[in-house]
Amino acid sequence: MNKFDFRFDSAPNPKAKVVRYFVYTLLVSISTFLYVYFVHYMGSILNIDVNQPLRELPMNVVFWGLLGMFVTLALIFTVLLMLARVIFINLKV
Repeated sequence: MNKFDFRFDSAPNPKAKVVRYFVYTLLVSISTFLYVYFVHYMGSILNIDVNQPLRELPMNVVFWGLLGMFVTLALIFTVLLMLARVIFINLKV
């Protein structure tokens, strides 16, 4: 298995480090947008007001909603790291 290093300081040169910063910034921005969009989209499908305070919602809605949000966040950032690895390998940075 290839031991790829995701750290900024593992870049081979200063230019590659700048590229890594840029790629990570772009991917984190995109993933944050996707996460917020997905939460609002699922809230509208399930007919839940996502701007309503949590204390006004039933406990099971809060529990399953938070669990779903955590799983979604984990999946999105896993895909983000896989995509970053592919980009860094193809750009050789």
